[in-house]
Amino acid sequence: MVGRQVQRSWKPSSVFRIWYRRDDPQRVTAYGPGYWFTMALLTSAALYATFAWGIDWARTGQPPQWLVDLSAAEVSHK
Repeated sequence: MVGRQVQRSWKPSSVFRIWYRRDDPQRVTAYGPGYWFTMALLTSAALYATFAWGIDWARTGQPPQWLVDLSAAEVSHK
């Protein structure tokens, strides 16, 4: 693993906090638990929306209204 020695008072300028794993201090990240929770929440919401639209499309046989409106707007511009 690539390491870097720095002075004890050194702080990186682009991150707010550095997180170390207590059981393995060589594993360091600049993203804390709040970041990972937020990313998991956003990913879950995106997957839910995608599957909900897909299931509705398969059930009704019609694409969602926003997709119909989007394709109609693109056709009218040509």
